Amino acid sequence: MRLTLQSLLTAFVFAYPVAFILLPDPTGMLPMLVGLVSTIVLTPVIYLWYRRASS
Repeated sequence: MRLTLQSLLTAFVFAYPVAFILLPDPTGMLPMLVGLVSTIVLTPVIYLWYRRASS
């Protein structure tokens, strides 16, 4: 559970700033959607990377 939460937070912290930098939309909707999708995609990748690094 801790590793999953850590992966989710790492993906969130990485994905949202990148989305806002790459898509400077004044309303903020597109960067938020891209940040959410990026977080969903990156979470399992980071989770597997953490598991591999810890073993």
